[in-house]
Amino acid sequence: MTWFDRDGLAARDPLVRGVDNAFAECSAAVFFLSGQFADAGVIQREIDRAIHEQATRADGFRIIPIVLAQYGGSDDRVPAPLKTLVWKTVDDIDIVPTILKALPGPVKAQVRYTPHK
Repeated sequence: MTWFDRDGLAARDPLVRGVDNAFAECSAAVFFLSGQFADAGVIQREIDRAIHEQATRADGFRIIPIVLAQYGGSDDRVPAPLKTLVWKTVDDIDIVPTILKALPGPVKAQVRYTPHK
């Protein structure tokens, strides 16, 4: 399942419940960190939820921090809870291969990806 933050919710849906349901059904959480990344508290709750999922699930749930340097992201803007993990700084062309490499094995086996040449 792929879920993109508020895009995965209807206007009437409670944000917290939507996030909780999405994390329960996902194998990984990818955090894209750009120059416009700003934590108004919501993102911090999503990071906390992802850390909880990783700590409590036995299925290899992963947290994948991606710094988008070409969009103003930088190492010093990585939120403190994510600094305990390895993050990757990538260009657009490397986003998908970087995420695929970090996914749990069973999920990787389900993905078919052919790089554009």
